[in-house]
Amino acid sequence: MWITTSQIDFNSIISSHEFITEYGLKNSATKVYPKNTLLMAMYGQGKTRGKVAILEINATINQACAAITLNQNIYNSYIFFYLSHNYEEIRKLSNTGNQENLNGNIIKSISVPLPPLPEQKAIALTLSDTDALIAACDRAITKKRNIKQGMMQQLLTGKMRSPGFSGEWEVKKLGEIGEVKGGKRLPKGKLLSKIPTPYPYIKVSDMFYGGVSSENIEYVPAEVFPSIKNYRIYKDDLFISVAGTLGIVGKIPDSLKEVYSLLRYGVKIKAEVGENTQTIELINWKEPLENDFAIAEEVTVKGENTKRPDIVLYINGIALGVLELKRSTVSVSEGIRQNLDNQKSLFIQPFFETSEKYYLTWKEDSYSDKTLLNRHLLQICNKERFLELIHNFIVFDLGIKKICRFHQYFGVKAAQTHLRRRDGGIIWHSQGSGKSLTMVWLAKWIQENIIDARVLIITDREELDGQIQGDFLGVNENIYLTKSGKDLIDTLNDAKHWLLCSLIHKFGKKKQPDYDNYIAQLKHSLPSNFRAKGDIYVFIDECHRTQSGKLHKAMKELMPNAVLVGFTGTPLLKKDKEQNSTEVFGDYIHTYKFNEAVSDKVVLDLRYEARNVDQNITSPGRIDQWFEAKTKGLTDYAKTKLKQRWGTMQKVLSSKSRLEKIVADIILDFETKDRLSNGRGNAMLVSGSIYEACKYYELFQNAGFPKCAIVTSYDGSSQSIKGESTGEDKPTEKIEQYEIYQKMLKGKAAESFEQEVKQQFIHEPAKMKLLIVVDKLLTGFDAPSATYLYIDKTMRDHGLFQAICRVNRLDGDDKEYGYIIDYKDLFKSLEKSVTDYTRDAFDNYDTEDIDGLLSDRLQKGAERLEESRESIKALCEPVEPPQDTHAQNGNLYLVKVIIFKENATY
Repeated sequence: MWITTSQIDFNSIISSHEFITEYGLKNSATKVYPKNTLLMAMYGQGKTRGKVAILEINATINQACAAITLNQNIYNSYIFFYLSHNYEEIRKLSNTGNQENLNGNIIKSISVPLPPLPEQKAIALTLSDTDALIAACDRAITKKRNIKQGMMQQLLTGKMRSPGFSGEWEVKKLGEIGEVKGGKRLPKGKLLSKIPTPYPYIKVSDMFYGGVSSENIEYVPAEVFPSIKNYRIYKDDLFISVAGTLGIVGKIPDSLKEVYSLLRYGVKIKAEVGENTQTIELINWKEPLENDFAIAEEVTVKGENTKRPDIVLYINGIALGVLELKRSTVSVSEGIRQNLDNQKSLFIQPFFETSEKYYLTWKEDSYSDKTLLNRHLLQICNKERFLELIHNFIVFDLGIKKICRFHQYFGVKAAQTHLRRRDGGIIWHSQGSGKSLTMVWLAKWIQENIIDARVLIITDREELDGQIQGDFLGVNENIYLTKSGKDLIDTLNDAKHWLLCSLIHKFGKKKQPDYDNYIAQLKHSLPSNFRAKGDIYVFIDECHRTQSGKLHKAMKELMPNAVLVGFTGTPLLKKDKEQNSTEVFGDYIHTYKFNEAVSDKVVLDLRYEARNVDQNITSPGRIDQWFEAKTKGLTDYAKTKLKQRWGTMQKVLSSKSRLEKIVADIILDFETKDRLSNGRGNAMLVSGSIYEACKYYELFQNAGFPKCAIVTSYDGSSQSIKGESTGEDKPTEKIEQYEIYQKMLKGKAAESFEQEVKQQFIHEPAKMKLLIVVDKLLTGFDAPSATYLYIDKTMRDHGLFQAICRVNRLDGDDKEYGYIIDYKDLFKSLEKSVTDYTRDAFDNYDTEDIDGLLSDRLQKGAERLEESRESIKALCEPVEPPQDTHAQNGNLYLVKVIIFKENATY
């Protein structure tokens, strides 16, 4: 048989498709090599050079192969594995001519470590067993792949239907359900790089059915990327090859999530086909101190640029932490900037990637060490806590890796202590501080640490029901939403689902007056074999609203042994501290108040302004005065440009309608406030009724402000106007409301329209600038782009608290505050000095519970201006004044500041 380099591929050669004749063997320099001879490819195409194989037959070789016949005290399989392992290093030994080849002398010079012969055999046997395992896995995978192909043929053609599904299928073209774009070659003269950048370049050779191989992946250099950025694809996008091997289909993987999964759950293998899967743990999570902890200083990371992080933390040889050290005289922000610099694409971005706004201070009272460095090292780098943070407090929320903030960590830890004692309680974490993720982490801990545990999450509104489902699905936890009261009872009676979500009203109608009678009926209607299965833990979201004593009693009838944990984003009312909530749940488990969240930069501070809609602005002179006051501080150019659009606004203001004046006021904000005018921020308007919301919408449309929508509980159906008069008289409010809704919906269903405008509002604020609401979206709606909340509805206590917190979410650097504009003067600030916003609309709360919630926008603006003035003064003091009348008196800078102050807007 005749062997060529194409057959040498880290393998055993048991046959050949080529042969040499006896005549050729006699009349050439080649010879027959016996079984067990090692072969090495000395040259060949691509990656061939340096590969090795073992002959399992007698064979001859061509001139591109080298035969290695070993001495009797050397085990050939051991040498085979050693040469295979050092393949890349052997390739580097090639000569440096026009062709990089190996030769006999180079191969003879390769050094090989040699243990005693028995140990050589033992090593080779271990590695051979592993190869056999891999081969068996490959055969099993091939078998499974064939089974899958058969299932796909049935399932993807509708010949076989999944259980519980029926109805006809639609057929659509790919171009109708998504965007299809082609790939792009690099510009002429530009080359791909082996050095990682954030922009891997996928070639057909990297593709396999279902995914991408990273083995030979190359990268687009950062300086080249802008020229082809329009052709970028993202995680979870699909690809299909249209050249080379045609039709390979796959999905771009999320490698970071895969790595974390291996780290947390271990690597699963099978010793033999048919045997149970075994898990190789990379970290000993159960006994944290049994791991190998190491610290390395100034680890050099080589690439296009070399970087040396100050300290790298290793656990079992895996780099899991980076510390950046700075002198005590240097600000923390400089250390953050150093880390941000390391994250740039040309440096070590694949290791970690975090934006500056997510660098937060860890706060803990239990450590008394006065040295800041020691305190933080003891808090975060405690071995057990460090591993606990990785294992229990990281989630991938819709693909985004998130780790807990300190208040979430201590909230969950405090809850764990309570639950171990089977005590309930209340977790009060301020609106916008990540209450939903606290639920996620606590639920996952319960599942993994309490035998037979089940978690039921209860809300009081359908939108919260769906939101919580989305939160858990976003972190790959399937949560079952009960469909009715009967479904809830059936699900509790069956231990199939460990994670459930239900509306509180499925325990009984909220407005039903005779709760005692209802509870008696509930007992009577339960199945004879009913018993809520499992060790049940109940999370009640926004517990201040849902848990009247009677509803709570109905819940306890169904789940008498359940442990109840109340979650709230608002403080309890004074009366609820003394009754209801604390009686139902117990005391606070953990609190994180609004002023704490603002101080920690977890949420934004709120700026409040009461605006009086002057009904007397009707004359042209008064309108001009109003316009000048509203645009004070704008440049003459900006004012002139605004006045070009002012004709319609003058007509609106000259009318007597209060709503029209508010519309004009809001539109002017969109013209003059940076965050609203640049398209990065948007606003919500709270109206007093659905009809009034519709009138607002109509007025905005008539004023040339189309990028707004109504989101209410009204569905715009024809049933809503059944029996209404449609004669010659003026249409009723219901008919007006219906007609305005129909114009807005444009034939779409109200539910799908609502989803569309909410997504636009959150992700494309320039396309959806204003949402007009009544009650919907004022609780649990998380839209970081929302910057202004306009209130034209009488509100107080919980409803008001939750509404104003819609605008406290962090967003870009240009969002400094959330702004509350109050047209109802809920705090009576027009009648008295705005010094205490705990009065009136919040007078049912204890003052300390809402400390710092709202502050006067104008007052705080004036304070900031005074601070700036003092800074300018300090800056100017060492400078000799110029030859100027005012300056000679030492007052020039004061004159300029006074002029600036007079024209400033807050």
